[in-house]
Amino acid sequence: MKNHHPNLGQCIAAVLFALSAAASGHASAKDVDATFDVGAAIKSTARVSIPGGKARMTFNTEGAGKLIVDGREEPVFVACDGTDVLLGAAKVVDGFAECEIRTLKSGDLYIRFQKIFEADGTWNQLATFTITGGTGEMAKLSGTLAAKVEMSPPLSGGKLVFGVSSKGRLTQK
Repeated sequence: MKNHHPNLGQCIAAVLFALSAAASGHASAKDVDATFDVGAAIKSTARVSIPGGKARMTFNTEGAGKLIVDGREEPVFVACDGTDVLLGAAKVVDGFAECEIRTLKSGDLYIRFQKIFEADGTWNQLATFTITGGTGEMAKLSGTLAAKVEMSPPLSGGKLVFGVSSKGRLTQK
């Protein structure tokens, strides 16, 4: 059989080399311990009635705390923009927020906070944090953590403050 391409062997070698380099360039992912603790306050809210005896309340929060990933602790600043759906005057029947978690050294982490409800519609202050993106070292993280929210009602006309605590495993590239 006659070779119609004089450099066919070189082309095949180059393709195999490129594939090998690409495969070895992918770092393997590993599961790492992660803890997230933050305190925050509601900065502003707006409420709009929607059909079905419901209302949509949007809110903005800011806070600070710490993030520990694979044994490395960093202070964080958090800003969230969210929406709660209320039935009647105050019963929350759905709720989520998009949050930006900023570190001083490792970049930003973007998460979606989703409230979790019981079958009867009760919210027991449980939620999930799902990573939706990031920058710098934070871009290497992915996954979802369970979260517990602790509310503290305002004492003298102030804004609602709350704490969020989460601990679990994330994937790190």
